[in-house]
Amino acid sequence: MGRGKYVRTKPEPLAGVPDYVPFPTAVAYRGFEARAFFNPAFVADGSGVSEAYRFGKCIQGSQLVGIRSSAEFEPGWLQVLGDLYQKPVIPVGLLPSPPTQDVGGHEATLQWLDRQAPGSVVYAAFGSEAKLTSAQLQTIALGLEASGLPFLWAFRPPVDADEVTAGLPEGFEERVNGRGLVYRGWVPQARFLAHGSIGAFLTHAGWSSITEGLARGVRLVLLPLMFDQGLNARLLVEKKVGVEVARDEEDGSFAPKDIAAALRRVVVEDEGEVFGDKVKELAEVFGNDEVNNWCVRDFLRCLSEYSRQLQG
Repeated sequence: MGRGKYVRTKPEPLAGVPDYVPFPTAVAYRGFEARAFFNPAFVADGSGVSEAYRFGKCIQGSQLVGIRSSAEFEPGWLQVLGDLYQKPVIPVGLLPSPPTQDVGGHEATLQWLDRQAPGSVVYAAFGSEAKLTSAQLQTIALGLEASGLPFLWAFRPPVDADEVTAGLPEGFEERVNGRGLVYRGWVPQARFLAHGSIGAFLTHAGWSSITEGLARGVRLVLLPLMFDQGLNARLLVEKKVGVEVARDEEDGSFAPKDIAAALRRVVVEDEGEVFGDKVKELAEVFGNDEVNNWCVRDFLRCLSEYSRQLQG
């Protein structure tokens, strides 16, 4: 989501708010994110051009742009994109996945959730694209343990190990037995997030996960890992619907205490009530099927109008 010029010679300019943004904001890449993002996005590959160049040419050659968002959620940023692209930017809705009726053998998990206090459980998941290392997963595990909170973790093995048990500290599952559940493989995420006992979502801030969490009114603890996730995290922090895990500004590392502190801040500390109120407000936007359906219909209407113009 490198908004701005599509040809860069170094990553540092990505780590600041562009001067074309007309309002105060902290939505920008951090230094370690900009450096990690630069090579795959802005450096030419074997074809002689970069992914950012391809993205820019696609925008340049289009007549209108559809984006998974809504005017109720981020009107200012939609206006910025419209001004930047010099063409209509149309929100197509937030489109969260509906809770599935098929729980895939997780009936016992739902029964466990039924026994937990309302809003007390942390659901942790980091999507399918983010590849965490063993060290990162061990840190997350120790942070979940140190938080003292009940948790449900959709666990994926680390990118740097073959064993399915890799990434978890020795004895971790035994120590958290009864308080924490670790699942490997598919889980009905939207169904879990809709459960009344879920009080926080520890997430990489991928947009699909965010929409699922906010549509169910779940507070967010954000640990961005790649692509646009850092920008998403800063936007959500500004909207006071969650907190971002503290990181080392140079290398992006984090410690178990950082995970634990962020989780307790949104679940058990007094400030959590503020996050809860804000999330409930946004749930009326993200989880409103009528608004989302209207956005889709409006986008289809715009496509139809442009099609008629081309034919005429």
